[in-house]
Amino acid sequence: MAKNLVSGLEVFNKSRFNDKLRDFGAAGLSSVHFVLDFDYTLTTLFTADGDRASSSWGVLERHLPPAAQKECQDMHDYYVVKERAGTLTIDEAETWWAKALAVQRDNQVNLMEVEANFMYQANIRPGTHELFDELNTHAIPSIILSAGIKNVIDIWCAAYKISPSLVVSTELTTDKKGRMTGWNTNSVIHALNKDEADHPEMSQLKEGRPYTILLGDSIHDAQMAAGDDTVIRIRIVDTQPDTDMVEVAGITSQAFDAMITNTDLLPVVALLQRIKSLQTK
Repeated sequence: MAKNLVSGLEVFNKSRFNDKLRDFGAAGLSSVHFVLDFDYTLTTLFTADGDRASSSWGVLERHLPPAAQKECQDMHDYYVVKERAGTLTIDEAETWWAKALAVQRDNQVNLMEVEANFMYQANIRPGTHELFDELNTHAIPSIILSAGIKNVIDIWCAAYKISPSLVVSTELTTDKKGRMTGWNTNSVIHALNKDEADHPEMSQLKEGRPYTILLGDSIHDAQMAAGDDTVIRIRIVDTQPDTDMVEVAGITSQAFDAMITNTDLLPVVALLQRIKSLQTK
């Protein structure tokens, strides 16, 4: 049984995982697509200096004046309690995001400054280049689905020469000087619509490639793709000295098939190679 597993992946249900591997192999890589979170999935939890890294949203808020930062923090503290308790409604999520974005707009946050700062804050996770090279080699589509900021993600991907097939994330509008003027309301990704069912472009891709490999760092990222037998869900966990890994593994096993705790994505490359070796067509 062990020979069918993948090096570097901590698999929770080995028998179930092997069944999925065989199904993916039988379908072939031409039936597979990837759905990936961005912040702390393709980026690392810490900067090169060992500081806690900011998300694309976090960097945006760092460019606000103190009073506006407090306003955003107060909003976060209020709504995140509901989110974690599972009582946050769609209307509340939309209100939260709209209010936070309005603060950025009203303070004319400069996206050029944000993007430059984010490149320092967001180191690429080791193994990301190797993963995207593998995806390109086998023409496997990849979708970044993020509740972050598309403008910043696009700049980051270009800087690191990462080429996802699609980035589904909140898109900001700016003036000629890079100052934020608003946002594309149809592009907003919040806590409760971060899933393929809410985005036609993702659903259409799944129709032609029904097998999904999902990568995310948050327990809620397991919901980015629908299905059970046709989805392999992998959680990225950056451990810290006080991390209770028994607790983390217990929580993760309820929503994911496997997790990676060694900070790089090379086990995902090995997973693709394993699926290729099992192809029957």
